[in-house]
Amino acid sequence: MTVAHSITSSASASNWNPVLKAFHDRLTAAGKLPKVVIVAVMRKMITMLNAMVRDDVVWADRLSGRHVLPTAR
Repeated sequence: MTVAHSITSSASASNWNPVLKAFHDRLTAAGKLPKVVIVAVMRKMITMLNAMVRDDVVWADRLSGRHVLPTAR
């Protein structure tokens, strides 16, 4: 993933993911610079995804009704 893709992904995630949106809004309200906020959201998103890989779970999309389940091996 390139830097441009990471920035675009974090911007989109902070709009659509409620957890990342709240994190983004909290940093913005604290007066953080826009680039600092974007990098913080990227780092949090990567941490969340690494935890999903570590715990062997799939993404839970609340809109489609899918649940977090262990993946089949």
